[in-house]
Amino acid sequence: MKNRGEDRTDRMKEAIILGAMLHDIGKFYQRSTQESNKDHQGLGLEFFERSISENLTDLFSDKEKEIVRNAINSHHQVIDFITEADWIASGERVKLEDEEFGDPREQSLSSIFTQIYLLNQSKVNDFSYKLEPLSCNSRDIFPVETQRRNLVQEYKKLWQGFEDEIKKIRPLSVRHYLNSVYYILQKYAWCVPSATYKSEPDISLFDHLKIASAIAGALYLAKDVKDKKFLLVGADISGIQNFIYRIARAQGIGGISKRLRGRSFYLILLPEVIARYIVEKVGLFLSNILFCGGGVFKLLLPNLSETKNMLEELKDKLNSWLFEEYGGELGIVIEWVEASGKDLSNNYSVLLDELEKKLATAKRKKFGFLFKSNYELIEKCEAGIKVCRVCGVSKLKDDQRPCNLCDLHERIGMILPRAKYIMFCLSEISGNFDGEKVPFGDFGTVYILKDVSGSMVDNWLSSDKVLDLLKINETQIVSDIPGFRFVGNSAPLAKQSFSVEDSEDEDASVQEGNVLSFEIIADSSIGDKKLGILKMDVDFLGLIFSVGFEREGGSSRRSISRLSSVSRMLDLFFCGYINKICNDAFEEWKKDNNNNWEHKDKVSQIFYVVYSGGDDLLIVGPWSETPKLAKKIRDEFKKYTCYNPDINVSAGIFVCRPKYPISLAAKSAGEFLEYSKDKGRNRITVFGDTVEWSTQNSADFEKLMEFGESLFDFISRNKIPRSFVHKLMSIYKQYRNGDDLNYIPAVIYQIARNIDDYNIREYLMQKLIIDRGLFFKNIKIPVSYALLKTRKEV
Repeated sequence: MKNRGEDRTDRMKEAIILGAMLHDIGKFYQRSTQESNKDHQGLGLEFFERSISENLTDLFSDKEKEIVRNAINSHHQVIDFITEADWIASGERVKLEDEEFGDPREQSLSSIFTQIYLLNQSKVNDFSYKLEPLSCNSRDIFPVETQRRNLVQEYKKLWQGFEDEIKKIRPLSVRHYLNSVYYILQKYAWCVPSATYKSEPDISLFDHLKIASAIAGALYLAKDVKDKKFLLVGADISGIQNFIYRIARAQGIGGISKRLRGRSFYLILLPEVIARYIVEKVGLFLSNILFCGGGVFKLLLPNLSETKNMLEELKDKLNSWLFEEYGGELGIVIEWVEASGKDLSNNYSVLLDELEKKLATAKRKKFGFLFKSNYELIEKCEAGIKVCRVCGVSKLKDDQRPCNLCDLHERIGMILPRAKYIMFCLSEISGNFDGEKVPFGDFGTVYILKDVSGSMVDNWLSSDKVLDLLKINETQIVSDIPGFRFVGNSAPLAKQSFSVEDSEDEDASVQEGNVLSFEIIADSSIGDKKLGILKMDVDFLGLIFSVGFEREGGSSRRSISRLSSVSRMLDLFFCGYINKICNDAFEEWKKDNNNNWEHKDKVSQIFYVVYSGGDDLLIVGPWSETPKLAKKIRDEFKKYTCYNPDINVSAGIFVCRPKYPISLAAKSAGEFLEYSKDKGRNRITVFGDTVEWSTQNSADFEKLMEFGESLFDFISRNKIPRSFVHKLMSIYKQYRNGDDLNYIPAVIYQIARNIDDYNIREYLMQKLIIDRGLFFKNIKIPVSYALLKTRKEV
């Protein structure tokens, strides 16, 4: 493949992409200064000459530099591709005279979550973001209630950080320069409103510039197409859940916890590798990946015959590779719809609906081509072959060992918690590196790295093979690497070697620096030594995207930029901030006075994020802490989404022994999650009962857990016998789950017989009887919690 800097056509195209990416940068600069006599175009030009122009000399010709300069200075009049891209990305044709009214220096970015309405029609309180650089380790990404005030000094500080980092970009290659600008914009412009002439400035400058650059690049390649210049491309990888959980404990082969984490991350990487491969084949840029996560991606490409032919060939090639590698466990469908600029601007929701219908139809026949024209692949699946005892799919020559793929997944699971960088490549690269190579056939190679050196970075970023080099969960520039990627990679590591007592299991010991096994995670529970398997996802996400921005009278604000913003902000929470939530919960567990685990200072964490991204997660932890973690995630999510009553999460927790097959445990947690959704959503199912997270009219999860803690405390202090709590469950079952009011005298009798302490008797009477029996109807949660937490291992 040619170096992009050697291709004159590509450099013209990339100058247009860069110009579109920076065309409104003067608005950011304008808000950081008190100089009201300068328009944003003029300020943008000052910035270009001061901080960008010289760096472009080694990458672009004078003519190409002029494209970028004119895009910033007068894009509405000069550069046709960028002007049209700006209009389409804005969702409306904004005329030049429609400048920002009022003082934009007082305007912060409104949270996109305040604009979503489903059943609730009352306006959500106005929340906006602080002017802070992006970080997944800080609450600075959370919106706060809007207060209109002068923000010049905050804008000035933010702008200075942005310009300082832009100046430091070394022109190692055109790709590296474009990538660097993209990530620095994301870091600093994520919280800057794209425009304040609108009544609700809820689209960030970063999202607007990202979409504008994607549109401009596609427009340039499709400049000879008369009408429908765009392809909106969607892909969906099926079989992910089965693939992740198709691992079994084989005798003499441990490491199932690491292998599970590795398989999950492998499946996170797969759609991104394919999306990057397609964009590279077309000759476009990272911004043309509109969304990638949860096994799906959406791309914006030019509507050219060669693009369609490439996609058609790729579908068969990908499914052949997936079939041969994974025996039909995984498959992919890729479909597209044609669109004009007007369609993207005014009818984007219609395009998405049409695309989803095509994908749904294609899923039913994704492997059909194999049975028509390629019998060799089918013959490879004949009976009699040996398969891996761990995954049950991959073929083996030696049935005593896991297959190569299972070995790779275990190594990924081991390195991921310590990895600092991730690199996407078109193919393998030579040289030594400290990390793990993850091959994806002809579609690319990913390197998960623990460390890098300056000389390695220079070689990589100048190479045609390297698409991107990113820091994991860190936005500070290191070794000329401004790119970053948020990954839910929280995992428990041993800070020193130790073993769980009274167990001869192969997973009951751990070496320093290694990931804890499920056996050891269960041993860290307070009380019974079990695991909690937590599954959560966002309620009604499909409706949020399809009708969440519809307004009375049929008007829609479902623009391409707005939906891109929702996806990015949800992904930021589930991919990035989830690690902080787990770390905070871990620190609370360490300080718990009831936590007497002898190894608590020898571990870095107790929660194992199997996967988290897009809108859902699966986390394994000690059973006693998993319900607390679920509530903490829910509470943080509500705050993150501005307490919008139409944006909620549901959860399911399955409690099991560490030897229980993980595939069945995850399936059971998924079924409990479905119970929560079937009973109205915004709920959690645990210990065999489903309740709301929070409500004023009945016993909710928070109140029930508090009651369970009280029962645990009473038992621990010998204030009530453990048998009394057992008897509550028996009465519950005997009297039809509390519907038969004859339970009341039965409970009163047990309280009088077993409880001596007057205050505790009054407390139990209040909870179980006087409060209309609401606690008794959901007694399974507090009783199960207290009994498990006071159970001694036998």
